[in-house]
Amino acid sequence: MTSTACSPCTRRTSATTPPNGTTSGVEEARAVLASFLDAVPNFAATPVRVVAEDDWFAISFILTGTNTGPFNGTPATGRSIKVLEVRMFKVVDGKLTDHWGLIDRTTLFTQLQS
Repeated sequence: MTSTACSPCTRRTSATTPPNGTTSGVEEARAVLASFLDAVPNFAATPVRVVAEDDWFAISFILTGTNTGPFNGTPATGRSIKVLEVRMFKVVDGKLTDHWGLIDRTTLFTQLQS
């Protein structure tokens, strides 16, 4: 996430973001993304569908890659992942102000444990 694309007070909400599923600000969002990139540095996101309405847009995509670094408190497994993820964004004055994310965690963790 770049600071030019995001409002300084961007809210990021997901089932995996502590403490109550919400982080605020660009730096916190960058930290969450950086931890995933450390775990799956070769990730690719292939868009499946993009939908827009008013000041919101949503993207569903297939996320693929190989877990070569620590992830969610567990060591690297070397296993490949292929999971569905959905992201929703709100845009106000040309900046992202809200970001919601949902990933198929059941499939993700099953693949990492197989």
